[in-house]
Amino acid sequence: MMPDIGSYFSSLGSGSLTDIPQSPPWEDFAPTHIEYVETGRQALNDIAHELFIRGIERVFLPQYLCDSILAPFLANSVKPSYLPMTDTLQIDLGALEILEELGSARQCAVLMARYFGHARDDEYVGQIARLQRLGHVVIEDLTHSLFDGTRSTADYTVASLRKLLPVATGAFVTGLQRRTRPMRARVEPGNAMWMHMDAKRNYLEGKSTKSAYYEGLLASSTVLEEALETHRMDDRSFDLLPYLPYDRFIETRKLNFTALSEQLAPLGGIIILNQRNVRVASHLILRMADSELVRKKLSARGIYCPVHWPRPKGLPNTVSWMYGHFSIPVDQRYDFKDMIYVGSSIKEILS
Repeated sequence: MMPDIGSYFSSLGSGSLTDIPQSPPWEDFAPTHIEYVETGRQALNDIAHELFIRGIERVFLPQYLCDSILAPFLANSVKPSYLPMTDTLQIDLGALEILEELGSARQCAVLMARYFGHARDDEYVGQIARLQRLGHVVIEDLTHSLFDGTRSTADYTVASLRKLLPVATGAFVTGLQRRTRPMRARVEPGNAMWMHMDAKRNYLEGKSTKSAYYEGLLASSTVLEEALETHRMDDRSFDLLPYLPYDRFIETRKLNFTALSEQLAPLGGIIILNQRNVRVASHLILRMADSELVRKKLSARGIYCPVHWPRPKGLPNTVSWMYGHFSIPVDQRYDFKDMIYVGSSIKEILS
């Protein structure tokens, strides 16, 4: 049977969960009280709203970003400026020197991120401290760094849990000084996601021949991501967090990333963008000639590789965009044999 690699998570069976509840790894390293909401977009919307109330009218964002990062600031009249990126899709930390010219009289916010599991090195931590000394507010997006195991020193942190974990909804936010808009609960989007995640698990386990779950997952995810108003994380997802086997998730990701890297690194014409200075990778990021053609051929083999990200609609035309790469899933759903299949498929496509 052809492997099904990538795309949306399925739900986990009870046999894959831990018997004893434990704190999720990010809670042990959270700088302040954590609040759980439906999506990362909603969490950032809370932060952007608070910045506006505090009179902070400008935010510096990485110029390579998803729509869920950009939209909340635009909706709250916090004007974005954009920071250049390196060839390895990380913020060009040297470009942050421009903020020294603003001075504390022109306080602004800066969103920091270490994409695709990049390690928190001394230069990165030092830049956060320097920005704070200048009087600026630092937001750190930890979505790709959930398993990093180091404490953030940012004023606000945010992470979308559903990007890396088998939950229907979920994100967290820290640093909010006050919640001016109470969170409401809504049942339908979370229930719909779980219904289709359960259907995918039944299909993968051979308990059902119905494979139409993808359309349902796509539609339900779209409904979730369209909402900026904050809602609470659904109960089933929240109750699942203490029982996920995080140690196994982390170890599997590391093994899969190493196994696939070792297969692909010797190939000519391929660049692994996050091969160095990575802690726990969210994905393995590849750049090559005809990346889009290779990605389509992988899809025909049941290997679904996302592009992080499509260019956001709200991004000005004057801001350049980075094309020509795609992301290979290396997460806890897969093992060494799956990585061999992916590597072999890429070799055959390029041969």
